[in-house]
Amino acid sequence: MNKLLIFIFLFSNTLVQSQHYSSKVIPQDYPPSLTNISLEDGDVVISGRIAILQNDGMFNLGSKSVWFDNNLLVVKERLVSNYAFARESPVHFNDRYYAFCDKWQESDLSFIEMDEIGNIINTSDIFGTGQNIGAITTTYFEGHLYTAHYLDPDENQRDAYISKIALNGDIIWTKKIQGSQLTVIYEITPSLDGHLLLSTEYFEPSKTYNQLIKMDFDGHEIWRYQDEANDVTGSVAPFIATLSDGNILIKSLEDHGLDPIYSQNDWSPYPEHLIWISPDGEFIRDTLMPANHPADHNLFDVTAGNGDYFFGFGRWEDYETDVRYGWLFKMSNDGEMIWDKHYRHYPSNDDLEISTIEELIELDNGDIIFAGIIENFTQGNTDLWIARINEHGCFGGDDCDDNMITDIPEVEIEDVVNVYPNPASSVLHIDINNSMRNRSAEIYSLGGNLLIRQSIEQTSNAIDIDGLNAGFYIIKIKEGERDIAVRKLAKM
Repeated sequence: MNKLLIFIFLFSNTLVQSQHYSSKVIPQDYPPSLTNISLEDGDVVISGRIAILQNDGMFNLGSKSVWFDNNLLVVKERLVSNYAFARESPVHFNDRYYAFCDKWQESDLSFIEMDEIGNIINTSDIFGTGQNIGAITTTYFEGHLYTAHYLDPDENQRDAYISKIALNGDIIWTKKIQGSQLTVIYEITPSLDGHLLLSTEYFEPSKTYNQLIKMDFDGHEIWRYQDEANDVTGSVAPFIATLSDGNILIKSLEDHGLDPIYSQNDWSPYPEHLIWISPDGEFIRDTLMPANHPADHNLFDVTAGNGDYFFGFGRWEDYETDVRYGWLFKMSNDGEMIWDKHYRHYPSNDDLEISTIEELIELDNGDIIFAGIIENFTQGNTDLWIARINEHGCFGGDDCDDNMITDIPEVEIEDVVNVYPNPASSVLHIDINNSMRNRSAEIYSLGGNLLIRQSIEQTSNAIDIDGLNAGFYIIKIKEGERDIAVRKLAKM
């Protein structure tokens, strides 16, 4: 059972890089636990588990969904008490919402139907056994939900089950997944050829196996791919993506603790492992993503894109500075990296802050909206983070740094500077209305790299920016080492 969390959405007054692309932080009292991101009538919907503080000072487990418009402003919110959504819940169909849930303070699971404002229309308590049980994930296909849950018959065993549930809450069938004493289902998703795909892992002493199972919609197994035994003693978290060519991608970990190349290069002994499987369950190829040290990167999940590519996302750390970014990459179906970016929201406390991307959705025009969390150890809080970027991973333009700092605020310490035009194409003009000396203009990429530095001792000054690529930049007007103005600059 996921720990109880408070998920309160209060937008801070952050600035945007443009009218279209932005990054926002929503303060939280306790860490959010995200379960789903989806599109609904042009809005982006983010759902998560929450803990609701009651009048008596006690906590009640529940869920919350928030709708965001094109500029990532909150449109509406929906709160559901006593029911905690499983991953990929709720599902929207015919003006109704259906969710597979853990039920607060009960040893059973629930299937609920809600209207558009969150009123529960129908609820079915299912799989009640009096034993430890938990809802894991769900998917929707042609009028039914397919759900995964675990059941602990005793303290030494965990069983995994998949079920087919009608939208009225009736259980059509339930199947136990064969594995070992400890078996977990991570993801359920439809395949392109009309079947179900399950990513699972099971544990044996000192070894972890991940496997991919294909079954029909009546629960009959068609094939099973099992990765060879891995000496990873913990979870390998095998999430999957169904690619546009019909192949299936598995995201996992691989053990290289005894590989001298890894120890000589100070690489993590458990690199991220991508495996390509054919629609018939045959191994195609794999690739490893070595990290400089154990905390260098953490790949949370993979998801297919709208074309012949997919996305991977999670957390990445700069080994030299210890700055921890949200990590997002775009890779072709055949494994060629298209771009690889790292993001953090301004202001950042560098090594005292961890940014992580946990959910992602691609829009029809190629824009990407991601949601994640920012853990701030100085303030002792964890906040929700949402951003919109373009198909190149940038906040405008087709080229940007690999390391991105989002939403740098504009500063005007002295009302003495006029920067124009903005946007600019080849020449930027800067006027200052007093004669103080030792002034300069500095233009930075969004990643913080200094690109242009020029003295501006005259009342009217011109800077040649023709060599900059189209996109967004930061310009600082300085007096000695002191910033007297900070502006966003759009280059056409």
